[in-house]
Amino acid sequence: MIFTHTLSRRPIKIDYLAEIKRYRLPCELENELAIIFEKYGCLPARTRHTNNQLSYKTAVKRVANVCAALKDLHHCGHFIQKLGSFGERHVRVLVQLWEKKGIAIGTIENRVAFLRTLTEWIGKFGMIKKTSTYSIDPGSFIRTLITTDDKTWSGNGIDILDLIERVRLQDKIVALQLELMWAFGFRVEEAFLFAPVKGLNSALDKLIIKIEKGTKGGRLRLLDLDDVVQLDVLFRAGDEATGDSRSMIPRTYTLEGWRNHFYYILKKCGVRKDTANGGLGITSHGLRHEFLNQLFEHITGMPSPVKGGAGYDPENYMLALQIIVERAGHSDKFKAGAYLSTPRMMARLKTLLESACPENVGQLKG
Repeated sequence: MIFTHTLSRRPIKIDYLAEIKRYRLPCELENELAIIFEKYGCLPARTRHTNNQLSYKTAVKRVANVCAALKDLHHCGHFIQKLGSFGERHVRVLVQLWEKKGIAIGTIENRVAFLRTLTEWIGKFGMIKKTSTYSIDPGSFIRTLITTDDKTWSGNGIDILDLIERVRLQDKIVALQLELMWAFGFRVEEAFLFAPVKGLNSALDKLIIKIEKGTKGGRLRLLDLDDVVQLDVLFRAGDEATGDSRSMIPRTYTLEGWRNHFYYILKKCGVRKDTANGGLGITSHGLRHEFLNQLFEHITGMPSPVKGGAGYDPENYMLALQIIVERAGHSDKFKAGAYLSTPRMMARLKTLLESACPENVGQLKG
């Protein structure tokens, strides 16, 4: 069964049944899944802020995650033969299985999101609740959203300008994308897909740039132009683009090809999580953290909690959180904790560290 999705100018063809058969599920379940995915597979989830169809990669990832989850259920003794029999109890089994396997909380959240979309396709709206509902330790889903580590480049002793110049010697486009992340708080893919000429025109006309491509869930956001450094980065990025609508990906690369090249260059310059063999213990995402932490300090006049700040004016603090999540492209103010931490969390960390009890520190990081 090959189904062609025609929601965009370039329809994509996916042999859903072939993908599903790789998991050796019951025949009736395979056929039912193929029919469902042929009908809905490339449609965006209700939580996405765009009507654009999914990419081929995301569509295949969606079917793979659903099938792998059903296969996990079979290994646990839950032999589902029809989609109609998939219920909330099965979600609980899966979440707790994944927790016991040590799967990252974010990955579990994503897997549950795919299952939630599937159940909505078959008419079971609202069946799957928040992932934490099914967890062995519901609190772990909250704790992991709040960082206790400073992931900014400066917080890890990095001279940002110097390192970006080292990257520029390897590839000037990669260096410019890092500058965009630092100047505007872009995610990696947002920096790839940003059209600098269009952004520059908007900045000069309205002092605002529009971020749409590469955003999480397709959520559009508008960013104010705050300083001349941002304008300088836009001008230099625009010089490298070949047209108003051209992204920051060179014409000779696909998105996936450029992503591989981007991380190859960064790895070559030491920008990676590990500290072995010249690694600096940082990631490109740390520049997004850098931007948001600097913005917080600009608003409150004090460093963020993860950088040692405390004693904030409550009203000013809440205003800062709201601005941070808006600039970051999130909708929940509590997501700011992933970049800034919170005074309570950092105070708790300090108390545990002072007690010099390794078990307690382990409990905090959950």
